[in-house]
Amino acid sequence: MKTRPYPHLLFALSGLVAFSSSACSEPNPRVATTAPVVVAGDPVPAPAALPAPAPDAPAEWSDIQALGYDDRADFLEGLGRLVAQLEKRIDELKSRRAALTAAQDPVAGDAALKALATSRTRLLSASTDMGKATPENWNLRRERVAAAWEEVRSDYEKADAAVPR
Repeated sequence: MKTRPYPHLLFALSGLVAFSSSACSEPNPRVATTAPVVVAGDPVPAPAALPAPAPDAPAEWSDIQALGYDDRADFLEGLGRLVAQLEKRIDELKSRRAALTAAQDPVAGDAALKALATSRTRLLSASTDMGKATPENWNLRRERVAAAWEEVRSDYEKADAAVPR
């Protein structure tokens, strides 16, 4: 039986290419070399499009819901305050849930908390999109934020009722 040298030659050549291209190149400073470490239970950071809320500043959806594209900075600041208030309330719900004993049925509110987490994610996504809005799509994106806000408010009320005090 006669063997052909081509498969061995191709294998050796591919190994040579792999070694020469992986170890000899300079690291690209524009490419991140490490991924961020995410630990379970860490809070999800607020979207980058939202400015840091002013401490103790009151925030109501009615204060920002009619703001137009020209007032987008005020809208995003108010939305940031709303999200910060929501995060605080969700943390309070989670701590109430964690403090429940087995006799108080701690599992009862888990479905409501899961629905709240899902609607919170939708709100954060819609909030991030608002930071990228143009005059042409401002109203559409604002309506999406309004729908997400109403959903998260409804789910918060359900979770608040489902987790005993």
